[in-house]
Amino acid sequence: MSAIMMAKEFWLNSQFSIARFYGGIHINGTRYIIMGSEQDLVDDGFAKYYNKLGREKFIQILEQNNRTSHVAVMQAMEDALNALKTLKRARKKQDDQHQTQLEL
Repeated sequence: MSAIMMAKEFWLNSQFSIARFYGGIHINGTRYIIMGSEQDLVDDGFAKYYNKLGREKFIQILEQNNRTSHVAVMQAMEDALNALKTLKRARKKQDDQHQTQLEL
């Protein structure tokens, strides 16, 4: 199996439903864990991206890269994470400049 994420509606009605008792499952050497309020089953190697990017962005990246390798998907997620960090830094810098102006 090479899935990166399974929605609860899928895995709960399949042989993977045993994951609900243990918080996750091992399939062919890959650990999948239940994540988020939606209780998606996510490949443990991609869990940090799910947490940091959020479910919607995570799914968007998966859909955009659905015919590529896991390495390519991981690189796309890393790129999105870096873009998010850059945006946060820019916002913080802008907020700091605004605060400095208020203090003057």
